[in-house]
Amino acid sequence: MNIKKHIEEVIYLVAMFCFFYEGLYLLVRVEHFDLWLKYLPFMHGAHRQVSYLLPLTEMAVAILIIWPKTRNAGLILGLVGCVCFVVYLLLILLFTDTFVLPFHRYWKFMKWFHKMLIIVNMSWILFGLLIVNKNRGIFNEKYRKIGHV
Repeated sequence: MNIKKHIEEVIYLVAMFCFFYEGLYLLVRVEHFDLWLKYLPFMHGAHRQVSYLLPLTEMAVAILIIWPKTRNAGLILGLVGCVCFVVYLLLILLFTDTFVLPFHRYWKFMKWFHKMLIIVNMSWILFGLLIVNKNRGIFNEKYRKIGHV
């Protein structure tokens, strides 16, 4: 293996550990996370489902990133999740007068803007990994052919 492949694998491992740790932390603290979600706008009673669905999805993304064949699917799912979260935060900030204090594992008194910057940076990392990984997985030439089964 060359040095580029080693660096790429280390970045995949870091992304995988970030998603798995975030999901595991939210799952362990699900009561506190559910309480936090209950007071967010635009939830309308879906906070119970989201408090379990979000951590399990993050852990599923981490598991998909482990195997090279499912890596692109995990990267795309993680990227879509990150973009949806940033859009949700922007909708809260633009259309409500709610001050969002995110439930997060890194810092105790972090503001919404810091969380959004972390998610935007993670989105760029996932997008970069998708570009690097374009010759394998779902971006492979054999999957682009029409009628490929």
